[in-house]
Amino acid sequence: MADEYGTTITTHALETRSELMWTVENVGPSGMRRLADLGLLGEDVTLSHFVWATDEDIAVVAGSGAAPVHCPGSNFRSSTGICRVRDILAAGGSLSIGTDGTAPGTGRTLSAR
Repeated sequence: MADEYGTTITTHALETRSELMWTVENVGPSGMRRLADLGLLGEDVTLSHFVWATDEDIAVVAGSGAAPVHCPGSNFRSSTGICRVRDILAAGGSLSIGTDGTAPGTGRTLSAR
């Protein structure tokens, strides 16, 4: 539907350890591989948080052009962890910095490649 209407997709992905564990138990070692196989990853996709990404998740996302969005303030307040920023950039991926609606300026991101 996003392709049909020319819109982007934003979703939370691998925000918590429990989400990673559910993914491993029900989908396999890489939730992002599953999304890629379904055709759901591309340059028009942003993945909020992306804290509990495996090495394979990072490689898949970097190759797809999708952009993880690190939300340091939100992750700090919720104690979910820290996005693997250096690893994503080292893999050739892009990255945005966001607020996840918990601070003034919601919806603003700073992107890097």
